[in-house]
Amino acid sequence: MGAVKDAGALAKYFNLGLLCSDSEGFPNVLLEFMYFGVVWISTNVGDVQEIVKLGKSGIVLENWDEQIFEENCLNFINNYIQYEELSSTGRKVFIENYTIEKMGKSYLEVYNSLLN
Repeated sequence: MGAVKDAGALAKYFNLGLLCSDSEGFPNVLLEFMYFGVVWISTNVGDVQEIVKLGKSGIVLENWDEQIFEENCLNFINNYIQYEELSSTGRKVFIENYTIEKMGKSYLEVYNSLLN
């Protein structure tokens, strides 16, 4: 596919986001999923738990296991109510915590505290 300039145009076709990394810092892709209301399943890497603390918008698995990922995917397919709840929570958590304005303000607070 190459570079995609309008991820939102594609996100409406996503039912589920998967992050099965062995290592991450702060997984921005989970924020992207949340912004577009896409429920996700992720391995427990980097700051995934920090994102989940703000509100459950996906499922965190301790490590990569194909069968467990598959079971969780099927659970979302078969449990529309749970899917809708997580989708709604993800979007809400994103808006409350991760907009450009809020992230910019947080960075400025960190920089200012280091300067003082």
